[in-house]
Amino acid sequence: MSKILLNPNEKRGKIALNLAKAMLGAIALMIVAEIYTLIVYSDLFSGNLGFQDTLNFTIVVGLSALIYLVIWILFIVFFIMWFRRAYFNLHQFNLNLEFTEGWAAGSWFVPFLNLVRPLKIAKEINARTEALLEKNNLGKVNKNRAQVINFWWAFFLIGNIVTNVSSRMADDESLEMLIKSQYVGIVGSVLSIVAIILCIMFIKQTTEMEKLLPEIADVGTSIGTNENGDILDAGI
Repeated sequence: MSKILLNPNEKRGKIALNLAKAMLGAIALMIVAEIYTLIVYSDLFSGNLGFQDTLNFTIVVGLSALIYLVIWILFIVFFIMWFRRAYFNLHQFNLNLEFTEGWAAGSWFVPFLNLVRPLKIAKEINARTEALLEKNNLGKVNKNRAQVINFWWAFFLIGNIVTNVSSRMADDESLEMLIKSQYVGIVGSVLSIVAIILCIMFIKQTTEMEKLLPEIADVGTSIGTNENGDILDAGI
C-alpha cells in the first residue's frame, strides 16, 4: 500500500484562529460604533447635534467599518484556505466523500448553495475524521463536536439575516426607522459574536483531530514544493 501524504494544515488553522479572535474585537468595535450612532441619532432628533459631533461621528464610524472590513476579508480568506485543505486531506484516504475538495472553497460563493453546502462539508469533515481516528484507536466520536458545528451555522445564518434586515431598515429616510435599524444591528452583531466563538471552537476541535491523522499507519505529511514552509505550505 502506497503511503498517504497529507498537506500540512496546522499553520493555516492557527492563522484562521487568530483572525477569528480578531473578528471578535472588530465586531465589538462595531457594536460601540452602533451605540455611538444611536446617541448621534438621538441628538439629531432633539436638535442638539453640532458640526464637531457630526465630524467625530463620521470618523469613528468610518474607521470602525474599515477595520472590520479588513479583518473580515482576511479571516474569510484564511478560513476557507484552512477549510479546503482539511477536506482535501480527507480525500487522500479514498473515503468517497460527498463532494470534491474544490467545493470546500467554491460552495461559499454560490448563492443559495452557500446556505447549506458549507455546513454539509463541515459536518463531513468532522464525522469522517472522527471515524478515521476511532478506527485506528486514536480517538472517539464526540457528539459535542457535531453540536458545535450545528450551533455555529445556526447563529451564523441568523446573525446574517438580522444584519441584512438592519441594513434594509437603514435605507428608510425616516429618523425613527434609522434608530430602530441600529437596535436591530446591535442584535445582529451580538449573534455574530456567538457565531465566531462557535467557529473558533470548530477550528480548534478539527485542528486537534487533524494532528492525530499522521499517526495512522501508512500516513505521512508532505510539505509540497515550498522549501521555506510559508503560510501557504504549498499545494492546495
